[in-house]
Amino acid sequence: MYKFVWILSMLLCANAWCDKALEKLVDQIQNHYDSVNTLSAKFEQTYESVRFENKQKASGQLTVKKPGKMRWDYQVPKGKVLVADGNTITLYDPKDRQAIVSKQPKDQGLPAALSFLAGKGNLKKSFNFSWIQKPKDDTAILKATPKSPEPNIKELELTVSELSHPLIVSTAVLDELKGKSQITFSKIRLNTKVSDKTFAFKVPKKATIINQ
Repeated sequence: MYKFVWILSMLLCANAWCDKALEKLVDQIQNHYDSVNTLSAKFEQTYESVRFENKQKASGQLTVKKPGKMRWDYQVPKGKVLVADGNTITLYDPKDRQAIVSKQPKDQGLPAALSFLAGKGNLKKSFNFSWIQKPKDDTAILKATPKSPEPNIKELELTVSELSHPLIVSTAVLDELKGKSQITFSKIRLNTKVSDKTFAFKVPKKATIINQ
């Protein structure tokens, strides 16, 4: 009888939160970012894929304001901008002199990995979690697997520091083509004053606008 109960409990744990420390940390992350209205940070991004011989690199400044506003100003490649203003998403690339503009749905508009930062996502509703690295030296690494299919996301890794008030200092997205996109954040500032004008992007006159 005891053996049967033990086996049953293991089967149930496959679909439930059996690691209370893990569940607590995910709740702490969610609660902390629920209290954040604005976020700004420097970012460094890398992308590795079998499609590219060399690692692709980018860097710049990220600004986020709830609800649903986000702006990525790239220093490398210089002049590239990605803006979500709550109504539209605009990707401008000066190299191509092209701006791709699409409507931002009210319910989401951004992948779950990014919409969470903009106040439109819930970690526990969107992902199943497990440890990659349990808390050590005030840092932990979590693996998040989407509960529902996510475009270009097979698996998400979150590196979290300052665990009493958890800060996401790095995200890594693994896609279906075995590519890995990693973003590392530094100089993170929370709840500073950010004007809505920050997210008002005017496409340069000579750029071609592609509406999707």
